[in-house]
Amino acid sequence: MYLDGGVVVSGNGSGFARIDALWAWISTDPGDEEEGLIGYRTPDGWWMPLVGADRERIESYRWHAELVKAATGQPVKLVRFSERTDIEVIE
Repeated sequence: MYLDGGVVVSGNGSGFARIDALWAWISTDPGDEEEGLIGYRTPDGWWMPLVGADRERIESYRWHAELVKAATGQPVKLVRFSERTDIEVIE
């Protein structure tokens, strides 16, 4: 669903499982070990980070991660963040 201002909301709050972990493709700079989240531009110009809440979704982004590795020669890692802390609820 699209809201005013170009904000995108996935789903309507029903039928989704609780998100307890996030997976992400990141690029690493071996010189100083800095890391960055990999993303790509969609055909309609949106920025899409290579992040997902399940292994199936993150595997669908693998080819983008492999393109970054081929283009930069830098290591690319698949990481899983698994500790959830709810910081704020906007109601």
